Amino acid sequence: MVEMHMEKGTYRYKNGDADIGIMELNSQEESYVKKVAEIILPRKHELLNIWADIFFKHFTTQKGISMENELRDSENLAIQTHVVSLVNDFTEYLIEGDIEGYIGSNVGLGKRIAKEDLSFEKIVFGFHFLEDAYDFLLTQHFQDNTKLIDVIKALNKLHHNTFATIAKEYFYDKNQRINLLRDSQNKIVLGLVHDVRDKLSFGKTLPDLYLSGIFEKNPEKLDYYMKLLKEIMEEALGIITDALDYGKVIDGSYQLKIEPTDLVDVVRRIVEPFLPILDAENKWIYINGLPYTGGPVGEKVIAKVDPKQITRVFANLFSNAVKYTKERVEFLIEDHDKEFYCAVRDNGVGIPKENQQKIFKSGITAIPVLGDQIEMNSGVGIDAIKRIVTLHKGTIGLDSKAGVGTTFYFNLPKEIGDIEA
Repeated sequence: MVEMHMEKGTYRYKNGDADIGIMELNSQEESYVKKVAEIILPRKHELLNIWADIFFKHFTTQKGISMENELRDSENLAIQTHVVSLVNDFTEYLIEGDIEGYIGSNVGLGKRIAKEDLSFEKIVFGFHFLEDAYDFLLTQHFQDNTKLIDVIKALNKLHHNTFATIAKEYFYDKNQRINLLRDSQNKIVLGLVHDVRDKLSFGKTLPDLYLSGIFEKNPEKLDYYMKLLKEIMEEALGIITDALDYGKVIDGSYQLKIEPTDLVDVVRRIVEPFLPILDAENKWIYINGLPYTGGPVGEKVIAKVDPKQITRVFANLFSNAVKYTKERVEFLIEDHDKEFYCAVRDNGVGIPKENQQKIFKSGITAIPVLGDQIEMNSGVGIDAIKRIVTLHKGTIGLDSKAGVGTTFYFNLPKEIGDIEA
């Protein structure tokens, strides 16, 4: 695994549990990315043309302006230059199987990007659209769908490493030079990238579901999941669009956008896309004591909240609960006299008592749990969730017992008063 020593600016591979957002590739995955580099080397020009087509079409459609104007935009041209650099590094290092060298080159790229006044939103789009371009070419190359899925999974893992490294270096350099962003804000941005990947990962599961034969037995589900996929992709783009708002949550300047929201439906929308995956892992979801297998939930709990921010609270708690639970995740959403009580419970390894209070401290992203680590969404930190609840004038806490499980709970007052002002 790559370890980053920010104070020294040095990067190296090491074995260990340190988590900096870099995912280790096994030997088989390393061979896959080397194969991809061999395929891409003679087709770099084609790859970059595919990327440019996706990238520029997105922004011309989004802003309703001509392609000619977008092609002349200096910011777009700068991002295009960095994408070319990334593709060149990809083939140069990985065709030799030098993953360490490739990650090291990402460090330099992050530093260069940090010195330019570029929109981070566009940087995110640029690098994720490059992943789409890779997938398009590989789909043409591999006739064996099973092999294609394995290769794309390995490439996606490497792509996560690439962007995590570039983003860390980008914000580290900006902090050093102009002191505009605090460490917690850096973690939030990386966490948003992780949130987007969570949603995009659902799209990557559709080939697996198709090959499993599930749609042959239930053809009506194909149309349903395609519509659901469209919703998830739109939500992923929405997360990127409001990244700046999420940063304001951290510094306390965010103004809540309060509206009546069905908290039960918020949970349903988060959970439903992952039901096929959870079913394959023999994990089950319960909402207010009843097993949830998909579709609308009859019960409604309407609260006046900021729906986007409360969705993030539930989504982050669900992400961690489902990762560590043995077989079930339970959601409780209760309408009490003066407040709403919400909880996410797992029956996983639990958190030792001596570590439970540490998890609420700003900047904490991982807590040891019986030889493992509970990871707070790859850098977001439970403190970010706490800040959202606090903005709603609510409170958050946890109950946990080693070997039994963990419950994160929060209360939202019904009388929001000055929140709406």
